[in-house]
Amino acid sequence: MISFPSHGTQRVFIVDDEPSLRDLFSAALEDDTREVVTCENGFTALRILDETRFDAIILDLSLPDTNGIHILREMRRRGDNTKVILCSAHVDERSFKAALDLGVAAFLGKPVTLLALRQIVSEVLAGILDEVHSAAEFARQYGFSTGLGSNQASRP
Repeated sequence: MISFPSHGTQRVFIVDDEPSLRDLFSAALEDDTREVVTCENGFTALRILDETRFDAIILDLSLPDTNGIHILREMRRRGDNTKVILCSAHVDERSFKAALDLGVAAFLGKPVTLLALRQIVSEVLAGILDEVHSAAEFARQYGFSTGLGSNQASRP
């Protein structure tokens, strides 16, 4: 397993097939305390995840060779519990609920502002994002139910 230098640096992995979006997200997130690695497809992402540990992953739902739910499911099957932020312009209720069942940390709808991107990534990395609130906001944006009670606490 490849590791980055351990001097307090957080590692973020961006998996998205849109080069301009990968570059924009990377530039917005990378700084002295955070390293960013990018990838354009799902199967390459899985190979990278076999060799490298990350603190958070921004995962596009629609990839050219597979989809984000497949990647997330495979990660969990392998015992990888890295925090995943699912990012998509189009998501259906079935994929949304599958992501919740697989323990996605947060959702980002495209288009996303860089301010919202930075905030959500920072909150996920700090462990302070309320996953139920994140899911409820995303569901409201897309017009479907989360199946979560309003008093339900976020997952560990």
